[in-house]
Amino acid sequence: MNTVGFSTASAGRLFPSGASSWPDHVWEALAVGIIAVSVSSWIAYRKRRFDGSKSEPRSSLSLEVLLQAVILSGAVFASYWKGSRQDPFNVKGPDYPTVAVVGEDAILNCTVESYKQDGSLEIEWRHLDSGAALLKCGDGQEGPCHSHRGRAHLFEDQRAGGNVSLKLDKVQASDAGRYRCTVSSKSHSSDVVVELTIVALGTKPSLLITQFNESSIVYICQSKGWHPEPGIIWKDGDGKTLVPLSKVTKAVDERGLYNVEIEYQATNVVSPIVTCIIYNRLNNDKKASTAQIVDFLPHVQFRVSEAEWSRIHGYSGK
Repeated sequence: MNTVGFSTASAGRLFPSGASSWPDHVWEALAVGIIAVSVSSWIAYRKRRFDGSKSEPRSSLSLEVLLQAVILSGAVFASYWKGSRQDPFNVKGPDYPTVAVVGEDAILNCTVESYKQDGSLEIEWRHLDSGAALLKCGDGQEGPCHSHRGRAHLFEDQRAGGNVSLKLDKVQASDAGRYRCTVSSKSHSSDVVVELTIVALGTKPSLLITQFNESSIVYICQSKGWHPEPGIIWKDGDGKTLVPLSKVTKAVDERGLYNVEIEYQATNVVSPIVTCIIYNRLNNDKKASTAQIVDFLPHVQFRVSEAEWSRIHGYSGK
């Protein structure tokens, strides 16, 4: 049984035991050599015929044709054997990114298909963005594959069926990126690139409203723990966006997650209600909070018109 777990063929073959590992140029040279011998012998035979060898029996022509057929069949066999060695197996993966949530396990699918040849297979998983090798099974290695990071594993009980998928325990934001699954034999190698997308849904936005001075109010929205970088909807009670007029800060913490803070300072014209929505751009999961000035500053006094103050208090009953 080989490294992946496929059963090897029994002994006794019609071709040399090392033929399966011959490189392509050896098979090409063998086929060309057989054809050259066939052509040379045919030319020599025709030359003897034209040189006046009239006494040669007619049966020699049939014998020569049979000999040429046997020789050329060797070339056909060499060509067929070389062709049968092309792509003795293929590695397949998903055509779409794999999505995993921070803190949960992720499975990167990789399957060996159409395996035909004897010998063991070498398996390697590598994180292309960082260049780190996560897991590798050496040629002829027995037992579980060696994991370079401790959190990477194969499904050992499914390797015999060609499943060489990688399981990552408790994924982190830094695990996002492209991974290459490579399966190799002595004469062939096949690989596939799998993309892993990490998602983290952050906290519900917290809203803070404070009086900056006698004529202005500061609105602040904060949310933590998002991945990838989230989108923002920040608007007043009339639905007007406040983002272009706000100071937006997005910082990445030690876990690789995004913390967001939006600050807007209103002067003279004060919105009595604000809504802050933070959402994941990949799956559109969102969290929102809405606040009214009267809930935060019930006794605030600042220089706005009497009509504006009435409009602010008009929201208190909603």
